[in-house]
Amino acid sequence: MISFHKGHVLGTAAFLALPMAVLAPRGGSVILVLAAVAVLALSPANALRIGALPRSLTLAIGALVLWAVVSLAWTVDFAVTLRKVLPFAATVFAGLVLVAAARDMKEAERRFFVAALVAGFVLGLAVLAEEIISKGALIRLGTFGELTEANRLGSNVYPLGFLNRGVTVVPMLLWPAALALWATGKKPAAVVLWLLALATILFTDADAAVLGIVFGLAVFLVVLPAARKTIAGVAVAVVLSTLAAPLITRLLPEPASAAAEYPFLSSSAVIRLQIWNFAADKIEKRPLTGWGFEMARSFSSRADEKWTVPLRAPDGSVFRGFTEPMPLHPHNAVLQWWLELGLVGAALAAAILFLILMEIRRGPTPAVAKAAAAALVIGALGTAAVTYGAWQNWWVSYHFLVAAVMTGVLTATGERPEPPR
Repeated sequence: MISFHKGHVLGTAAFLALPMAVLAPRGGSVILVLAAVAVLALSPANALRIGALPRSLTLAIGALVLWAVVSLAWTVDFAVTLRKVLPFAATVFAGLVLVAAARDMKEAERRFFVAALVAGFVLGLAVLAEEIISKGALIRLGTFGELTEANRLGSNVYPLGFLNRGVTVVPMLLWPAALALWATGKKPAAVVLWLLALATILFTDADAAVLGIVFGLAVFLVVLPAARKTIAGVAVAVVLSTLAAPLITRLLPEPASAAAEYPFLSSSAVIRLQIWNFAADKIEKRPLTGWGFEMARSFSSRADEKWTVPLRAPDGSVFRGFTEPMPLHPHNAVLQWWLELGLVGAALAAAILFLILMEIRRGPTPAVAKAAAAALVIGALGTAAVTYGAWQNWWVSYHFLVAAVMTGVLTATGERPEPPR
């Protein structure tokens, strides 16, 4: 009789992750919660394994969640912050349960997990390719509920825009899937998988996913020759750039002239310049504490929509977009940390990234594994710096799912280190 174990739970979650991201990305939250519940059902004591995670990292994550809760004291809208912060805290807990379980898998559990991860990633790529070719045939069947609305998000400018959420998950899951193949001796297959993923992404409208691939690959190539030394430098650079983000925003091109002076910029990029300028103005007014968790959405509404600066379509034509100053969030996770949680929140988020990178650095894994893990972190940060709301449950859920998946793969490439105390 085959006993049900953590490898089955994590493997199933890994298998479903990319197909779900393509067809119903908000389902990532469901996968995370069900996987965490399954892990706890195997043994409620698995919740205690969170304590086996690196203490400094766990404390930093807990401090960020606590600071988000504390922001109820000064938030612009108490009810909205309360309604949003509780699911966020629950998502973080579920994510930590899954990451802790991934660190604790036995060899037999890892074998199922790795096979399921690779199979699911290949299936997800195939589904994505089919949706690109058919312009969303499966989604348009209407069998995936909430995504029927996504069909209306496409336009003549970005006809495949409804796939963008799923596509942004591809670069994150690519690194652990390719590393799993590489670590098991299937190096040619790992390279082919990487190239297939890149080619598929290039046929979509998801510039954020391309940015994630570029950032990740750049870090991979820099880190690979001397992983321990270079990861420390990357970690410091992440902290400094996070803390300087509002100042860096002021150095970017002026939105009013960007389309004319920089014709290579897409219309979405120019709109983001406008949004980031608006966010920087608000950050200056409350730099220490921010405006409260999930308060970016309070700065404007559809009633504030106006004609934007001139924009350039992919075909080169110039048009004027119609948007509000802050459409729900800054489309930049780092600026959102600053805007809503201030310097304190941004510093805590920077500390989390720093500690993750340093944990990768000190682990007894080969250089290629360290480089892939660092590439995942920076690639995900690059994508998050131009796209979705930092606290959206589906987006946070996928980050934790990918973190658990990469943790599981890393434990298969070397003996697990004792966590720092």
